[in-house]
Amino acid sequence: MFRRFAPVVARTQTNAVAKRTFFYSGGGEAGIWAATGYRMFVITWGLIIVCAAGIYRTVFCRYSTKRQFVGDSTDLWNSDGTVMEGAEAVANLRIQHERIMPFMNAIQEKVEAAGGEAAADE
Repeated sequence: MFRRFAPVVARTQTNAVAKRTFFYSGGGEAGIWAATGYRMFVITWGLIIVCAAGIYRTVFCRYSTKRQFVGDSTDLWNSDGTVMEGAEAVANLRIQHERIMPFMNAIQEKVEAAGGEAAADE
């Protein structure tokens, strides 16, 4: 019997009361609990957005190589079109060889010495 009258009563009452014709509002759905929950929801999403923007700014702006003298590039990626040929190229390779080989020889001697000791231990 009451179910027959519920739509009639709901139409005659205000919209706030008409939303719930049979059940009362639960905890957190109305009053200060609803306002607090909504405020916490807004604050949480605001913090998520602020953190995401801060991480982006820190990683991609502050620690970027855009303002460094030498960026993320090598001759393999960017070429100005100059190529050394002939005696100039040979001289450049000789200079690089003279600079690098003393270090490489020292490393090779250490590896051979360590390998020789390991072979003697076995």
